[in-house]
Amino acid sequence: MSIPAPTVKLTLEQITADIDQMPSVPDVIMRLSRMLEDPNITAEELGQVIQLDTKLTAQLLKISNSAYYGLNRNIMSMKEAVAILGIKALKSLVYAILSNKMLMADLQGYGQLDGALWLNALAGATYAKHLAKYYSYPEPDTAFTASILRDLGKIVLNNHVQGGFEAIEARALEKRIGFQQAEEEVLGYSHMQLGEHIAIKWKFPELLINTIRYHHTPSVAPKDMPKNDQLLLAIVHLADGLSMMMGAGVGSDGLMYPMDISYLNSCGIETDAKAVEALIDFAMDLDSEIKILADSIKQK
Repeated sequence: MSIPAPTVKLTLEQITADIDQMPSVPDVIMRLSRMLEDPNITAEELGQVIQLDTKLTAQLLKISNSAYYGLNRNIMSMKEAVAILGIKALKSLVYAILSNKMLMADLQGYGQLDGALWLNALAGATYAKHLAKYYSYPEPDTAFTASILRDLGKIVLNNHVQGGFEAIEARALEKRIGFQQAEEEVLGYSHMQLGEHIAIKWKFPELLINTIRYHHTPSVAPKDMPKNDQLLLAIVHLADGLSMMMGAGVGSDGLMYPMDISYLNSCGIETDAKAVEALIDFAMDLDSEIKILADSIKQK
């Protein structure tokens, strides 16, 4: 198979310009995302900021009172929501709403239409949250957040992939490399690298930046990452692969992302046939949870 002629490679200036043209994120959500990283933040302070955005307040209360949490009482205020659900759970919901605003666009380049990218993100995040509990990662809500943001870079790279998909696909198949590596070879950048640029621009914490940057290639992540951060990266990597295996919002790039088996094993995650079968059963059991959460987040 001959590889089609490569398209003109992207420059850092082009990428910066494309990121600047991304859909705007409400100031309140970006402010909240930073406040939620402050270990000393209080429920009252968060509630005061959330209430500045009526639509965000309504969304968060709707989710808090949905079947997803199954509480036996109605939550009437954001202060009450934070007190009952906890700041970490609220953080995951804020990022879920952020992802919904950013990832609902049709991505012709990746063959992900009608919000498929967001569905894929939400499914992976739900898997990651439960995998975190199973593998004793101490912050399941952080796993949810890291996973739901993992493919932000596709929003920016989409138009360039659309024009070069044939070349990228051919490069991946002929050289037997992952789609993300073929993106980099053909276009100059992968969606992981662009996601990293977005995360840095938006001042995300380093933990999220690293999971976005290395979610397909955990073995090349910095070796000095704390053990828990390495486990988180393995969980996000596994959740991503599982979302593709289950066909949740999968695009044209489909299964062209090899799993890093050695990295998963090094983090204590088994990958033999019996383990994979158990993972598929585990994912199927979460279908209703994903649907409930998706329905409660979607804006009418």
